[in-house]
Amino acid sequence: MSIDRLQHLMTRQRTPFFYQQVAGGAVATLIAAVATRALEPVARLDASLVVTANIIMLLAGIGFMGAIQDALSGFYVTGSARLLEAILATAGIIAGVSGGISLAGAVGLELPRLEPARSDLVTLGVAALGAAIAAAAFAYASYSPKRILAPIGLLAAMAIVISSVIDVREFGRPWAVGIAAFAVGLVSFTVSGRMRVPPLVIVVSAVVPMLPGLSIYRGLSLLGEAERGAIAGGLLAMVTAASVAIALAAGVILGEYVAQPVKREARRVETRLAGPRLVGVTRFRRRRNRTREQGRAA
Repeated sequence: MSIDRLQHLMTRQRTPFFYQQVAGGAVATLIAAVATRALEPVARLDASLVVTANIIMLLAGIGFMGAIQDALSGFYVTGSARLLEAILATAGIIAGVSGGISLAGAVGLELPRLEPARSDLVTLGVAALGAAIAAAAFAYASYSPKRILAPIGLLAAMAIVISSVIDVREFGRPWAVGIAAFAVGLVSFTVSGRMRVPPLVIVVSAVVPMLPGLSIYRGLSLLGEAERGAIAGGLLAMVTAASVAIALAAGVILGEYVAQPVKREARRVETRLAGPRLVGVTRFRRRRNRTREQGRAA
């Protein structure tokens, strides 16, 4: 909440986005330092997990996936620009976190060595519930209609379940995420027509829990270290992030392409089964009433 309000204030002051990311990363680190020292007598707090949780809202996963999606659609110049934006945004987070560590050490709140993008595994039910809440909250924060929040949450939970089940079968994370994204694109096209909202509103919100933002952050953080093992790990994380982003973008696009003819054929079948609709009389009455009104006005 503090990072969101700070960035909102900096936006009103027309501060460039890179410096907003730096400020957000610094605030996340300082909060972790203060919380670790304050709760030290009561319980041991994992500072890496706190920092990771706080910078979630700053990650550039959506921008990175959008860049890949533009490239897959043939808009290479736009995709290159958005890719550079995502890298700069992540670099701002890294700069802010490192600056926050230095500032915390200067005031006597030393932090242990942080592990970039630290996250713990949870059960499938907890992951599905968290994905539903995160997707619905993102849609609400993006001013989506309230009637679409529940379907977005259910769709995000379904996507996490699909990707987790496939990943357990050792298909690899890109294939698991790609198939889940295909399901999201396939279902969202139909749901958007029922709920009367653009498909993009549902798709972007539903894939938020699967975005590779943490992998990008971890990769760039490790690449900034001088150790050979850290550089290798950073390259692996960046390749993983790129493959996941490509899988997400390709799966969503393919799902939408498949959903369009399927929905069109479904309407034709529904029309044949339902038979002729009694709409001619209603249209005739409306036209006749309109003619009477025009005659009275004349």
